Amino acid sequence: MQPMPAEMCDRADSLNRYLSFLVDALMLGLIAVLSHNISLDAERIGLHLNNWKYDALIGLIAGTLLVVSQRLMLGLTHIDPEHPFTSRVRKGTPLLWVSMFVTGAFSEELWIAVCLVLFKATGHSVAASVAMTTVVFAIMHYAYRIGGMVAVVSKGTVSALLFLHYGSLVVTFLFHFVGNVGSLYLNRYWRR
Repeated sequence: MQPMPAEMCDRADSLNRYLSFLVDALMLGLIAVLSHNISLDAERIGLHLNNWKYDALIGLIAGTLLVVSQRLMLGLTHIDPEHPFTSRVRKGTPLLWVSMFVTGAFSEELWIAVCLVLFKATGHSVAASVAMTTVVFAIMHYAYRIGGMVAVVSKGTVSALLFLHYGSLVVTFLFHFVGNVGSLYLNRYWRR
C-alpha cells in the first residue's frame, strides 16, 4: 500500500479532467431520455430564452456575488496551497477548465432544474424539493470534503432558489459558471 508515484498521479489527474466531459454528456443524455419519456416540456425546466437579457444580468450579478463571497472566505481562512483542490486547478490549461465549467455548470443546473420540477410535480413542498435536490447535489461533490460540501449545499440552495424564482437556466447557468471561473482564478492565480 505504497503511495502512487507522482507521475502516475499526474496522469490520473489529467485523465480525470477529460472524463468530466464524459460524465456531463452521460448526465445530459439521461436527462434527455427522462424528459422525453415523461414528456417534460423544455420550457418548464428552464430551457428558453424569454427575458434572456434580464436573466443574464441576474445570473452575472449573482455569480459575481458568489465570487466576492468566495474571496471573503479565502481571506478569513487559511488553506494550504497544496490543498488538493488548489493543486488540482493549477494543472491543465485555463481553456480546458473553462470548457469543463461550461459543460459542468450546464449539466448540473439542468439536473437541479429537472429535480425541482419533478419533486414539485409529485406534490413535495418547495422546502423539501430544495432540500432533497441540494443534498444529492452535495453528495455528487463528495470529493470536496466536509467544508466543500457545506459550500456546495449553500451554492446548490441559492441555485435552486434562483431557478424557482426566475424559471430560467440562463440565470442559474451564469451563476454557476461565473462562480466556478472565479474559484478557478482565486485558487490558481490569487492564492499563490
